[in-house]
Amino acid sequence: MEKGSRDQSGSLRGGMIFVLIKAIVFTIAFLFVSVFVFGMLRCPDDSMSPSFQGGDLVLFNRLDREYRASDVVVVKTPKGLQVRRIVAVARDKVEIDGEGLKINGHLQSESRIYEKTFPSKKGISFPVRVKRGNVFVLADERQNSVDSRIYGVVNERDIKGTVVSVFRVRGF
Repeated sequence: MEKGSRDQSGSLRGGMIFVLIKAIVFTIAFLFVSVFVFGMLRCPDDSMSPSFQGGDLVLFNRLDREYRASDVVVVKTPKGLQVRRIVAVARDKVEIDGEGLKINGHLQSESRIYEKTFPSKKGISFPVRVKRGNVFVLADERQNSVDSRIYGVVNERDIKGTVVSVFRVRGF
């Protein structure tokens, strides 16, 4: 009888060790993915409204390095991390005047933007040619936002990732 109870306690101990090892491996994998593959950021304001609202959580992919116009990205700026939309990439010529946003001489009609794009009074001068390794970003709410109209083109090294999902968590 004593031998049977030892076998049971040994197998119970072995099972607990197996579960503990699985939990440790899962924790390490989760930390690796959350630190090196994905990131999360709480939108600090309504500058990307209506697509993203202040307080929303955005999940971004740190590994995506092929940027295209219309991609929404997390950008490191002197004022901190911002969520912005890429409107121009390498070799594009950006102009913003009384007519609005022009890329390579063509006036842009952006489906997600509900107001006209004007240059900022205290920003950069136009036209701007986007060089290789840089992008030009704008907020969706164009009236009072800080974006490339103020601080100029963004180096791709300052892009933390491409937004893949938004979680509406305002009020929590």
